[in-house]
Amino acid sequence: MPAPIMPSAPLRVLELFAGLGGVACACQGTEFMADIVAAIDINQPAAAIYQRNFPHPYHIREIESLTHAQLSEYAADVWWMSPPCQPFTRRGKQRDLLDPRCRGLLHLIDALAVCKPWGIGLENVSGFVGSLAQQRLLNQLDRLGYLVQSIELCPSQMGWPNRRPRYYLLAARTPLPEWRPLPKLDCTLA
Repeated sequence: MPAPIMPSAPLRVLELFAGLGGVACACQGTEFMADIVAAIDINQPAAAIYQRNFPHPYHIREIESLTHAQLSEYAADVWWMSPPCQPFTRRGKQRDLLDPRCRGLLHLIDALAVCKPWGIGLENVSGFVGSLAQQRLLNQLDRLGYLVQSIELCPSQMGWPNRRPRYYLLAARTPLPEWRPLPKLDCTLA
């Protein structure tokens, strides 16, 4: 089987757990060449805001209801996922995989074996690190031959006056450039 090659720009991105459109916003007017092929989420108020700001399709449905064939039909190079963070938050019950809000993420982890997008992006709270959900995702990516990079960032590291640490994962079927170093700033929560 030939080695996968990096898709040409613009990358076709499927925004899963789209919310208000963080990735769509990040892709606008930047050097990052990406087209959002569709956004999917169950949050109707978020969908209304998203649709006022972005022209691409927004589908209101549960992620776990998407079949592998439907996911493949988007022909997305990259799946960007911002799954619910409540199963992993410090102040939550930290139910991890037992939380029903993990069903969509687990469904996508399983779908990777069939759909095999070139790249995966994931954003969540720092509590995702060390979770069973993270382990399951990393194991699947490893099994499928993805190369993975992850980092924890805080908006204050980039000059934003906000201390809300986040976990980011990038995975691809071909090598990715290394993360650019960021200043080490305290992002502990009081």
